[in-house]
Amino acid sequence: MGESRKELSQVLAELREEVGRWEDSPYHLAEEDLFDLKRFLEDRGRQDLVEWLESVHGRPLNRAFWGRLLPYRRLHKMRVLLQEKEEERQKEQARYLRAFLEYQEELGLFLERLREEAPPRPPRLRIVPKETSPADG
Repeated sequence: MGESRKELSQVLAELREEVGRWEDSPYHLAEEDLFDLKRFLEDRGRQDLVEWLESVHGRPLNRAFWGRLLPYRRLHKMRVLLQEKEEERQKEQARYLRAFLEYQEELGLFLERLREEAPPRPPRLRIVPKETSPADG
């Protein structure tokens, strides 16, 4: 790892940017909800960093590295919780929509039956105002 500080700073800046993009990054491993640090470094020709990180954190690098970071574990736990809540909200929304559609269907049937069974309306009476004659005035 005899690279200059400037080169290392550049790689770390790129890493920070990619990690910040998380799910939108091509390095996001959706099935594990991890950032593929190893592939990121290898794509930049930094096998030396991969080997050094594996010697410090262990193998497999991605799980070993991210698993030791408390903020990542907290973030991961929160993301799982939010995903579960979102799934529950979607299920509840689907149940509500089904119930609403059933209600509309039943209401339509009820109104149709009411129209069919209702007695005919009596003719409307029209009240004609009394005309005043010129003699009444």
